[in-house]
Amino acid sequence: MISNSTKMVIAQNCLGYNPKYIISLLSMATLSESCNNCQNYVKGNCTKGLFDEMMETIKRN
Repeated sequence: MISNSTKMVIAQNCLGYNPKYIISLLSMATLSESCNNCQNYVKGNCTKGLFDEMMETIKRN
């Protein structure tokens, strides 16, 4: 299982990140940038296929 902190790092570095809610851009609370708050992240999968690519990039750095 991918941790929430990892999903946040991925979302912060993903060019395809598109927040579900505009307020998430202004909030530091539970609606912060995360895969879980991205329109392209549906049922635990990135519909743009960027998740695995971003995960590999983060692992390398």
